[in-house]
Amino acid sequence: MLEAAAHPCAVRVRDSKLGNSTQIRLSTVAWTAFLQRISIP
Repeated sequence: MLEAAAHPCAVRVRDSKLGNSTQIRLSTVAWTAFLQRISIP
């Protein structure tokens, strides 16, 4: 499962099934583009 935490200039994402796994930090622009890409019309 994907877990995301919003911060002022970035979004941090991690796999919640892996406990203390490494987080990926994305810019808000990249996060928005990702969400638009996976959205189903």
